[in-house]
Amino acid sequence: MSRGPSEQTTAFRHLRESRFQSLFFRSLSTMFGSGIPLVSCLDQLSEQWETDDGRQLAEQIAARLREGQPIHRAMGMDNAAFSDLQLHLMKIGTETGMLELIFRQLASYEEQRRALILKLRSTLTYPCVVFGLSLVILMFLPAFAMDGLFSILENSGLELPLLTKVIIKWGDLLGSFWLYLLILMGVFIFKASVKGAWQADALRERVHEAMISVPVISSFLRLLTTLQFARCLHIQLLAGVNVLIAVPLACQATSWEPTRRCGDQIIDYLKEGLCLSEALARQSLFDSLLIEMIRAGEETGKLPYTLERSVHLYEQEVDYILSVAVGLLEPVMMGILGVICATFVLGVALPLVQLLQVLA
Repeated sequence: MSRGPSEQTTAFRHLRESRFQSLFFRSLSTMFGSGIPLVSCLDQLSEQWETDDGRQLAEQIAARLREGQPIHRAMGMDNAAFSDLQLHLMKIGTETGMLELIFRQLASYEEQRRALILKLRSTLTYPCVVFGLSLVILMFLPAFAMDGLFSILENSGLELPLLTKVIIKWGDLLGSFWLYLLILMGVFIFKASVKGAWQADALRERVHEAMISVPVISSFLRLLTTLQFARCLHIQLLAGVNVLIAVPLACQATSWEPTRRCGDQIIDYLKEGLCLSEALARQSLFDSLLIEMIRAGEETGKLPYTLERSVHLYEQEVDYILSVAVGLLEPVMMGILGVICATFVLGVALPLVQLLQVLA
């Protein structure tokens, strides 16, 4: 069943977030490096690919190559599937005859980028899921497990403590059908409004700007952005891309909106005669260690090598910060759950003590 252009663009854009790109470039690197013509490589990918979207994309690129178009234009017509960085590197590889090297470098870049995303998700998913499930159980406990006990306390004729009254009202609220209907409607409305605003960049820019003022979060985002920038800049300089072109593309490859917008300003500094380390030093968005490493690379003429060492260093730093964050996050979550649990225990125990005193 054929799809319209908008549906096809949406499907191809989804390929950016999956493991498609790392597998795509790794397969091209292996087959093209073995001497297989590029069109035949894409034909084999279209026959062997698991998903319909990936198969259709490979078929379209192969068809355009048969028409005589270069690889970067054949891939660029589906701009939802590939980034400007990838397309520009394809163009450089075609002009310099280093296409196999570009495929291999892009495969490594996408594998490292996806590994970082999966590491962030896997590190934070487990404690957040455990915390969320425990919180839901504790919040819904009064409505389903203590309803009979609360009825006895209300009919005892005692003046219940304020905390107990609040817990009873909370249980009555959770037993209402209209509450869940309102929550469901609110979730749909919130998701639709936030998704639209986030895609329009307005909300994303405000959120990222607000994160700059948060001490711990801003430090980690600066470290993560520095890692992404250094990794992308390294792969471009290794392929022979001019620094005036490589820097804006490296900025666009980061996930922090302020860094994505600073590429043109850095280029202006470079055109004024500043070196790259001096231009980056005028921005407050990059880690100072990277600037010193770039300065050393400029002085020794080994900038790609110093960027490669910087990437390894920042990867180790991100791993360390994530392990420390998880170690600190778990006791904080347990403390919050303990406070909630203690609140429910006090809300039930106080009236029971009063009831026992009256009976005595």
